[in-house]
Amino acid sequence: MLPRHKLPTGTNLRILYQHCRCDEHTLYRPESVVSQIMQMIQSVGFQAINHTSYAFAESGYTIAIILAESHLVIHTWPEHNKLVLIEISVCDFTQVNREKTIRLGDRLAELFQPVDILDEITSMIPRICTKNVEGYGFRMELDSLITSRKSRFQDIIIADTAAFGRVLLLDGIMQTSEKDDCFYHEPLVHVPMLSHPHPQNVLICGGGDGGAAREVLKHPCVQSCTIVDIDAEVVSLARDHLGVIHQGSLVDPRIHIQIQNAVDFVHTTRSSFDVIILDNTDPVGCAEILFSREFYQDVHQRLAPDGYVSLNIGAPLLFEKNSTRIVQEVHEIFSCGYPYLHFIPSYGSLMGFLLCMKMERELIPLEDVENRLNQRALHDLRIISPNTFHALFAVPPFLHNVFASVSSGKSDP
Repeated sequence: MLPRHKLPTGTNLRILYQHCRCDEHTLYRPESVVSQIMQMIQSVGFQAINHTSYAFAESGYTIAIILAESHLVIHTWPEHNKLVLIEISVCDFTQVNREKTIRLGDRLAELFQPVDILDEITSMIPRICTKNVEGYGFRMELDSLITSRKSRFQDIIIADTAAFGRVLLLDGIMQTSEKDDCFYHEPLVHVPMLSHPHPQNVLICGGGDGGAAREVLKHPCVQSCTIVDIDAEVVSLARDHLGVIHQGSLVDPRIHIQIQNAVDFVHTTRSSFDVIILDNTDPVGCAEILFSREFYQDVHQRLAPDGYVSLNIGAPLLFEKNSTRIVQEVHEIFSCGYPYLHFIPSYGSLMGFLLCMKMERELIPLEDVENRLNQRALHDLRIISPNTFHALFAVPPFLHNVFASVSSGKSDP
């Protein structure tokens, strides 16, 4: 097994030689060049382990050489413009072999004497792929794979990436990253928390990474915050490996963690909450039931009369039908709802949210947002300010059909 702190990288060099001026034996007979190539390999510092070759009738040949560092393959087509294709792949795990690879390519050029050279050298950097919709996702370069587990409910990956720092993926879907978790967690949490004059008892459904809890605990009026997550392994791995995300929130005495299906918890608890935050994953697999009408009814029952609910509705640009369905079902339960949006870089799209209440209320005025930010000493927020708070609710016209059931003039305060 590879050390956790380092993943194998490598160098891949593909070279196409055209109109080679070497003698015909060099293009037709592999046995005439193998010994020379083996010497070249040794001269640049690589180690040849074994080789094989095959000469095609009235054509060129293929030579494959196994290197201690990986492999070299040469194909010749003397009947087609005296073409030679060379592929050199080497591993850079124990040392960087890029310069040796280039030198070997130069030595082979001396052998085949091409008139034209087309080459491409790439670094073989480990990548992790995320999925959003069919045919669309991300590839991120990995610095290291921290852990990869399959729990009872989902595949869990925590990795360090070049672009987003440490990331958490569940079933291949990006959940959070060190670089931009504030783009998601601040709008999800602070919109309902600042809307409430004195939130003391908070419920987070999902949120096993601790990012939402971290933001909740920034409000000094909070006395208790319950996290309900179905997957104990997500919480455990986050506690151990996502310290930058949770910043100690998962071990704070005000936090109470319930390893339970949030649907069952909300249905059976008799507690009332000032703010309920639905920090759900996408509506697939074990999270699908968290987007049901019955669940929203139970959330409504658990919400205090003057309370607020926030939830993400997914990416309306990518999942318009699904987002529209969620909005319609929530609107049937809550008498008042305000849609808002924010772009999440690591998700690659606008994320839709809803702020819901039991009774009809206007959005909190800008000056009240400013006062509460100051009163609660929320000076380290990276996204939410009095101006950006209200800017979140300016829904562009192309999404009005998604939010039609709850907008009614509210989307552009």
